[in-house]
Amino acid sequence: MVPPAFDQIARGFVALIVFGSWPLTHHPARAGFEHLTAAWVPDGSPLERVVSVGFTAAFVAATAGVALVVTDLGIVLHLLGGLCISFIIFFLPGLLLVNAAIVKWSKVVLEQIDTEAILEVRGLLWEGEGCRGDALQEERCSKPWMECIHAP
Repeated sequence: MVPPAFDQIARGFVALIVFGSWPLTHHPARAGFEHLTAAWVPDGSPLERVVSVGFTAAFVAATAGVALVVTDLGIVLHLLGGLCISFIIFFLPGLLLVNAAIVKWSKVVLEQIDTEAILEVRGLLWEGEGCRGDALQEERCSKPWMECIHAP
């Protein structure tokens, strides 16, 4: 049997952890909610502030309500563990697959953009300044990714 003093110390540490982690969970939740309501609330309007304060008040009230109703932390930890493991098992593999597809597609697009940019630079050098024996000829023609055409 754990002495009551140790029980109270453990509860104090749990309260300290919750006190520190609560802003870390509230800020992204509020930002996500504001992002969802951005279609209905224009930027800079007074209604934007009302939505933010209203969501914060609802979040605080919900947190306080859960804290008043729940008397056994074991139930909360079991529920939280079940939710986290279901996220890891069911959602994380799909999200990683989607992320891999996005990265692969982005790499292809960036390579196309890079190729187009190099061709554009080459085109500017060929059509515009070119390599005509001026002082910059050696600098431009010495770069391996550029090919210069020497004018007769």
